[in-house]
Amino acid sequence: MFRILLAALAVPALALSSPAQSMFYVDAANGSDGNQGTSPSFAFKSLTKASQVVGKNSTIFVMPGTYGVQTTNEAFPVTFGAGMDQSNVTLIGIEGPSKTFIDGGKSSTSLGMLRVRSQGTGIRITGFTFQNMASAFWSMAIRLGSASGGVYSASKVEIDNCVFKDLNRGIVVFGSPANTLQSTDNKIHDNLFLRSGTGYPAVAIYGDGTNHFYNNTIYTTTSGGDGIFLDSIVATAPCKARIHNNIIMNANAVGINVGAAGGAAVIQYNDSYNNGTAFKGFTVHMSNMTVDPMFVDPSKDDFRLKPASKMVDAGTSLVALMRHDLDYFPHWYDYNGNGRAPDIGAYELHKMNFEVTDPLKLGKTAKFTFAGTPNGVGIVLWSLDELRVPVASPLGLVLLDVSTFLPMTIVTTAPGSRTFSVPNDKKLEGLRVTVQGLYLLNGKLELLNVREQVL
Repeated sequence: MFRILLAALAVPALALSSPAQSMFYVDAANGSDGNQGTSPSFAFKSLTKASQVVGKNSTIFVMPGTYGVQTTNEAFPVTFGAGMDQSNVTLIGIEGPSKTFIDGGKSSTSLGMLRVRSQGTGIRITGFTFQNMASAFWSMAIRLGSASGGVYSASKVEIDNCVFKDLNRGIVVFGSPANTLQSTDNKIHDNLFLRSGTGYPAVAIYGDGTNHFYNNTIYTTTSGGDGIFLDSIVATAPCKARIHNNIIMNANAVGINVGAAGGAAVIQYNDSYNNGTAFKGFTVHMSNMTVDPMFVDPSKDDFRLKPASKMVDAGTSLVALMRHDLDYFPHWYDYNGNGRAPDIGAYELHKMNFEVTDPLKLGKTAKFTFAGTPNGVGIVLWSLDELRVPVASPLGLVLLDVSTFLPMTIVTTAPGSRTFSVPNDKKLEGLRVTVQGLYLLNGKLELLNVREQVL
């Protein structure tokens, strides 16, 4: 299936790699837009500056902090793919959505806090919390494309592992007129949408592009419009969205609402619970449900599933599309012993866990911790960059070093911890290190969490 090198990580192996010129860094606390942005020590301060500089195939590492008009002088919308080739750029909140915030400051913009246009094909946006926008009509966090199509369209964009909180609209994918460049092949997955006091859809997808929306959780705390709205924004482009494995709860209007031109959409394996209307405007497939998803504690924004939830192991396996859940955990964990199917919603329920309890930093001691069933073996898989096209296996996504195809590993007892001393070598500054846990118990392997780090 895949090869594992069971040996301790050696310092020379880390020293083989250093940051490429296509790597850029943004740091709200310590950066400056007068810097070149090519190392953590000389990071940009704003996302706006990064969007004006980076070229295609670049990675933008965004350090923890709050990015907004008041904090980093952002010029919303921060736009990618307009006027220069920025295809296949990765914009990554390196320590995840709990520490990295894009803040609208309660302002209103119909163009979004982030916007992607046609020269940004293949952009990935991952690991952020988008928060605090005004409730004005069309105000949104991320705008993909435009009703004008052509150079305003957006294609092959991936938005994952993000939280959208206290917003009017989270994401809008715009359709385009027929016979023009469409917004298509966009993937929106493993995100959490939390709303209060808005009458508009959390997510709207228009047009005849094949846009995918899967394994997301949408939860409305007070009032609100539709959870998901599908339609054509221009009459010549009926909606052909693909909607799978989502949970929508407490929407004041409709959980999943399909407009007059949305009949070509595919909507399966979703749960619409306690909404004004569960489903509207389409023939409901038998795989869709209207049951309590049984979240752990919504009052504390914990939308993980309880063991008795009917969402567990109940989704459809979108093998070619999936990465990992909002906790960076593989989607094919077999919790009930009934086979490896993903859970419905943004979180996968599991019995084992892997954490980087002390982060990887130059000259510091990192610590890796495994939790789960006793008498196991914990293995840390390493990669010096995450694969752009993840390698799927029956266990989930396998983390392999892209140059050697052999992950460097650390082995420890599980449950348990293991430390690793990072050399204080400036040549390693800015190196991206992705680690993943592997749990071996009674001869059975389970892939666990993925964790991103920048030295």
